[in-house]
Amino acid sequence: TPFLLYTSANSPAGNLQELQKLGRSRAEPLTYMPIDLGSANHLAAETLFRRLGVRGTPVTYRNISQAVLDIAEGRVDLG
Repeated sequence: TPFLLYTSANSPAGNLQELQKLGRSRAEPLTYMPIDLGSANHLAAETLFRRLGVRGTPVTYRNISQAVLDIAEGRVDLG
């Protein structure tokens, strides 16, 4: 199953190398929006973070439109 990784247009992470650099430079973990905890998207994100050597914290939403808005406005790092 293909997965899509996206950030806000203002994010300094435009590719995986930049995402790794951003994640390693911050004291706090990257925040991301999984579709649902325990879902394939959640597990894929955690696998990616482990491979990049960065920490991530899931932020869950009831409303997908609010999640997309928060990512677009930079309140959450990744979707």
